[in-house]
Amino acid sequence: MIDGISETCSTHNIDLSFLNVRKTSELPDDKDAGYLLWGLELTSITNIENWAKAGYKMVTLHNYFPHLDIPYVNCDNYTGGYLASQHLLSLGHRRIGIILLGRSNYDIEREWALRLQGFHLAHKNNGIEYDHELIYVDIPPQDDLEKLGFNGMKKLMAHKNPPTAVFAAADFAAFGAMQAAEDLKLAVPSDVSIMGYDGYSFCNFTKPSITTIKQNFYELGKLGLEKLIHPNSQTLESLIAPQLIVRGSTAATVK
Repeated sequence: MIDGISETCSTHNIDLSFLNVRKTSELPDDKDAGYLLWGLELTSITNIENWAKAGYKMVTLHNYFPHLDIPYVNCDNYTGGYLASQHLLSLGHRRIGIILLGRSNYDIEREWALRLQGFHLAHKNNGIEYDHELIYVDIPPQDDLEKLGFNGMKKLMAHKNPPTAVFAAADFAAFGAMQAAEDLKLAVPSDVSIMGYDGYSFCNFTKPSITTIKQNFYELGKLGLEKLIHPNSQTLESLIAPQLIVRGSTAATVK
């Protein structure tokens, strides 16, 4: 993401600097500047409302506040979840587990909930009824995604009719799921397929390498800056299309 922002700044001869605005209610008094806002979970919505009222030029990345008419750019998690599900279904898997970050099946983190919706849509489009007992949702201590994947995989594979494939909806969760599969003496992908989400480079170097959905954060940063420079040339919302990266952790089912 930073590369996408910085390289686009260079192209347009724009100075770039970074500010930590999570704990402040003020932005610099420079109305000629533009602001790409990222990681706003710890920022009061009142601050963002005040910045909008003050006329600051802003675009939010991975967060959105449509009621404030602030342009925003997000990765398309709905489509990403669909692509993950469709890939596994195309390999013949019909019982597919999914591992998600959240407090319960009714309180799933926003991006992960969108991945789940896309995941379900692919099943519907293929005329396949999904078993809701194959959804694992939890928030491990310190949001440890490897632990989430490890625990989720152990739980899913203990099911009386376990899945033949598991979509751990983050690459680090997929890595944890692969460790759990090793503990369970399950070979990946011959016994169970596992895939992740995000597109981190370490997925190339696991054994087997991890099939994933690449979010394309480079384009997120690039498009966010372009939207900031040309605020009237695009719609309020822009989505970055994800990409399926097929590697060694998924294969056709033999069950």
